[in-house]
Amino acid sequence: MKKILTTLAFLLILTSPFAASASTTSFSPATVSVTPGQSFSVSVYVDPQETDYTAKVALSYPAGLLSVSSFSFASGWLPLSQPGYDSVDNAAGIIIKTAGYSGGFSSTKLFGTVTFTAKAAGTAVIAPTGSTQILDANNTNTFTSGGRASVSISAPQAIPVVAVPVAKPNTGTAANPSRTPLAPVKKATAHVQVISEIASSSATTTAQGTTTPVLSETAAAAGGSTREISLSLSVVAVIVSFGFGILIGKRQGIRS
Repeated sequence: MKKILTTLAFLLILTSPFAASASTTSFSPATVSVTPGQSFSVSVYVDPQETDYTAKVALSYPAGLLSVSSFSFASGWLPLSQPGYDSVDNAAGIIIKTAGYSGGFSSTKLFGTVTFTAKAAGTAVIAPTGSTQILDANNTNTFTSGGRASVSISAPQAIPVVAVPVAKPNTGTAANPSRTPLAPVKKATAHVQVISEIASSSATTTAQGTTTPVLSETAAAAGGSTREISLSLSVVAVIVSFGFGILIGKRQGIRS
């Protein structure tokens, strides 16, 4: 008789609502990778394992790494906005949200979506606290455990600096910048050489009484000088002829 009563008691415990209850919570996505200053959202799900009616979800997160920006309930939930059941404390790293589901829910339901902002580099874990409750029709808490969300916050990588070649200064002329300027013609040297030849030739030919042929031959030897050089030659020839004319006149006057 004792064995029969013990067996019945054991079966009663196994089939009781309390023993069958094992409500849980979960996150999606369960892993997140962001950079400081970036925002991201995590969906919170409740899995009742039986018909439940109310969910109070309390989540903890590292306040130095994350802050809650917003929370929105999924459709079908009736939020309970009372002290102790609806709060966000970014200084302590705790968010609490509570709501009832009309008619109850017996399958996994999306409870709501939390939006966080990453504050600094590091690894943050979002997890339910012991204050989380999932209540059945008898107002009994059926919550047993919950999953976690891991957030990897990495500092942005530095952009490598690429050396840009510096363009060389343009040495072209103002009229044609794309061409390299030609070397300047040494006009002064050419002028001096031509004048010296003219003076020497003029002195020789003037003493013989002829000047024009010498000038023509010298100009031809210069290889077709420009108008400027021709003008210079003419002026020099006149000056030299004039000078030698005066010198000859003085000599004749002395002789007479």
